[in-house]
Amino acid sequence: MEDAENNFMDAISKFQEAFELVKEHGGGSASIMEEIEELRTQEEELNGAKEELKGEFEEICRNYIAMEDEAAGYVEFKENLQATADALGLENASLKEIREAIRAKCEELGLENENLKALVESHGDLDDEVEILQTEVQSFQDSLEPMQSELERLEGENETIGQKYRKYRKKLRKLEKIAGIIRDNDDSSDFSD
Repeated sequence: MEDAENNFMDAISKFQEAFELVKEHGGGSASIMEEIEELRTQEEELNGAKEELKGEFEEICRNYIAMEDEAAGYVEFKENLQATADALGLENASLKEIREAIRAKCEELGLENENLKALVESHGDLDDEVEILQTEVQSFQDSLEPMQSELERLEGENETIGQKYRKYRKKLRKLEKIAGIIRDNDDSSDFSD
């Protein structure tokens, strides 16, 4: 971003120098045309930087959406776990206590649900895993805030560069008109000789 801004400022400076030379010496449409070409090249570089910023913004948005989806999955899991605890009449119970309550309920009913048993055994004590996942979600949310701030800063810079670019385009059009007038004067002076 700084390179684009530096290139832009260099282009403005060169434009002003070229304009002053034209005012002082009043000739050399070839050098003015070279300056115009150089300014056009810098304009293309600025457009490239703008596209790069747009790509970064889209990537930030995709990451944000992915984190939101992941957070929704964690919330759903937690709600299901709480519903199970409520159905078993447990309050503020750990996952281990819920697992034991499910086993006791199954034994009380004389049932052994192999799927439930496999699920409980395969997950072991999920309290730690849920806590880790909640920490990750919080970390994602914390990292999203600076990204959002950076995005807002970049949008502000982009607007500033856009304003400078519009001014530059106006000056470039004026310079092209001056170059055309000088070229016409050079052509008409050739005929007068």
